[in-house]
Amino acid sequence: MDAAERIARALECLKKSLAESSNGEAYETIERNESYRVGLVGSSGDVAAQYSIELVLRVFEPSAAVDLPSLERTVHSVRSLQELGYSVCHEDDGWLHCEKRVELHDLRAECERVLNALNGHYAKKAGFACSPAFRVVAFVFLETNWC
Repeated sequence: MDAAERIARALECLKKSLAESSNGEAYETIERNESYRVGLVGSSGDVAAQYSIELVLRVFEPSAAVDLPSLERTVHSVRSLQELGYSVCHEDDGWLHCEKRVELHDLRAECERVLNALNGHYAKKAGFACSPAFRVVAFVFLETNWC
């Protein structure tokens, strides 16, 4: 399943989960690995549902030496995310939490942009060539709990 199919599937599951949610909130993971997680957040309001894209990025590996080139790429990526309107907060244990509210009609395109950017960053970090279609399968294991 390619990135576009995973995004479409996650969005459909999010809508279904949101409709069935007792607290008016739902979350679906699109991709994750040991260095990041990308997910969709939905919350139902009085007027219409609101959607966000959430990224959780590992800045530092536990008990590892500081990799300055990787850290520089991470700083560049975070600056880019902030320029795109993402809020960025520091989490415990060397993680960053990034989130952006996105209109439903823009959600797929924004997810694809984020996945492609992550592919470039983490492919470079591991020394692999970048793939614009996010086909670096060795780095990605998907959630298997699709609705």
